[in-house]
Order: sequence, then C-alpha cells, then structure tokens
Amino acid sequence: MRPAGPLYCEVCGNRLGPGDLFCGECGHRVGAAPPLAPVNYDTERPSLWHDILAAWKGVFKKRPPIQRPLSVVYAWREPFRSPVGIISVATIVSIILAFAINSYVQCVSAIGLKFCNGFTVNPGLIIVVAIVPAAYFIWLWQQARLKPEPWTIIVLLFGFGALSTILALVINSLLGIAAAPFLAGLVEEPCKIFGVFYLAKHKRYGKEFDGPMDGLVWGAAAGAGFAIVESTGYLVIPIIGSQFNIDVGQTVAGALLIRNLVGPGHMIWTGIVAWWLGIVKATRGTITRRDLIPGLAIAIVLHGLWNGLGIISFITLLPAYAYIFHKLATEAHREEIIWGYAAMRAQETHSKLPRIPGLSELRNPR
Repeated sequence: MRPAGPLYCEVCGNRLGPGDLFCGECGHRVGAAPPLAPVNYDTERPSLWHDILAAWKGVFKKRPPIQRPLSVVYAWREPFRSPVGIISVATIVSIILAFAINSYVQCVSAIGLKFCNGFTVNPGLIIVVAIVPAAYFIWLWQQARLKPEPWTIIVLLFGFGALSTILALVINSLLGIAAAPFLAGLVEEPCKIFGVFYLAKHKRYGKEFDGPMDGLVWGAAAGAGFAIVESTGYLVIPIIGSQFNIDVGQTVAGALLIRNLVGPGHMIWTGIVAWWLGIVKATRGTITRRDLIPGLAIAIVLHGLWNGLGIISFITLLPAYAYIFHKLATEAHREEIIWGYAAMRAQETHSKLPRIPGLSELRNPR
C-alpha cells in the first residue's frame, strides 16, 4: 500500500493522487489493485431510470473517467483466435444477399414490379455509397489504436449490420413505418445492435469487448453495414428512373451525396448504444438485455429527430452528432490510457508513451 503523501510517476514525473493505480498523464501502472469485493449483479445494479439518466448525461456532458475498471477489461490480453475463412465467406454472402434483397424491394415499392424485373444492380454501388462512412470509420479506428480490434470481429459486425437491414425492412413494412419515418429508429436501432450484443455476450468474442471505446468501434461497424446496404437500395431507385425516364423525385448524384452523409448517422447512433454497453461492462463486469435500453433510448430519439427534420438535418444535426461522437471517442481514448493500455502498447511496440495535454485534469477530484 502506497503512502498518502505526494508521489510522482517514475516514467513521466506527473504528480499522483492517493490511491491512483495508473498515471493520468502516461498510463503507467503505479500501484497494485486492491482485492475486488464480490458483486451481486442482481441487487447492486442501479435502477433502470438511473442508467437512462446517466447515459443521457454521459452523452451531452463531460463524463469523469473510470479510474478503477474491473479486471474484465484486461481479458483481451489473452490470445485471440477465430475461424477466419468461415467468417469471411459468411460475411460476404450475407452482404451480397442483403444488398440484392433490399435493392429489389426498394425498387418494387418505389417504381413498380415491371421496371425492376430483370434489372441487374451493379455491386460497385456498395463502394460509392461507402466513401464517407469508410473515412469516418478509419478516423474512429485511429482513436482506438491503443487496443485495435481483431479485424474478424469488425467483419462479423459489418455482416450482422448488413443482414439487419432485411429484418428492419420486414418489420417496417408490417408496421407501416414508411408512412412515419420519424419512428424508423424504433425498429432499426434494435435491429442494428443485435449483432453487437450477441458478440459482446459471446464466450470467446466477448473477451474483446471491455469498455466505451470498444462500444464505439463495434457499434460503428454494425451501423456501417446497415447504412451501406440501405443506401444502395435507395440509390437503385434514381438509377432505374433515369434509365426508363421515370420521375422519382431525385437524381443519381443527389441520392449518392445524401446516402453518403446518412451513413455516419447510423454509425453514430449504434455506436452510442454500444458505448453504454462498454461502460456497463467495465464497471459491472457483465451486460444484460436491460442494459440495451439506456443507449437505445438515446439512439431512437436522435434517429427520430434526424428523419423528422429531413434535409435540414444535414445542416443542423450532422455537425452536432459528429461533435458528440468525437467527444465520446476522446473520453474513451483517454480512459484507455488511464487503464494502462498505452504502457502495454509501448512495451509491445517499443515506442514512446503518448502524452495528451490536460489528461491529468481528468482524474477524479482529490
């Protein structure tokens, strides 16, 4: 047990507070973790309303870092292996199937069966509607560089997101959500998060899911899969309209621009749901179906506002949502440094520890 007097990190010289386990400036481990008391997850979890309010506050206000995460956040250091071939083939088949079904249904519903039969959709559309979402995900991947996620998990999540478009399409059609687009989030957000929740609870893959940053990355991957498949379906409509001289109310160029900008929205909304799951995992050790509700409450509202405002969303909400997501990613990145990920990464790569100005101020008040 360290004495209560002022101490300094032996790596960077930053002043430490009593009981600090990691340096808030460089992430170096400076103390031994105290034994964790057993937790009864059924009785010691806060109420659902408490979690909903905490999630809303965490999204819109500055969130204090988790100084003492549970030991589950270090389970990812165990060797990870997955069936690469099976995952790759299954994901590719899922994406192609979702792409074909969604494109055909969107075409029939907007233009008519006789114009869609025999029409072949170029799979290259997937690339042109993925430009902005791909750039956004690359930026997020850089924020998670201290603990990069296994690419097989990212591919799986993308495939789950792609397939969820079909489930959402069926439910939306049965409920008539197309007539009330501001309610689309009630269906689409639960569909998108299913794959994330399944893998986060999985015995093997769940070890890789340990905190808010993982939640942002995993959720964004699933959201990207959904957005890209959905966008190709909407892009098919003006393409067919231009070929048959049918006025569908939108040009190909306009649809391409709009669908590229919508992509990050789906990534942000699903990322927020998974972000809350990551916080719960780091602080309570396990996640339950109830833990989906706080994040879904936020995602559904943000999604509904987006659809309800229409074209105005691109001017008002898109910058606001991007700012919120940037805030969450910055906080999660600094949290991983506090947890010692930076020191672990530096030891593995023999590189210098990162220094982030102002990180020491993020520690809990002494």
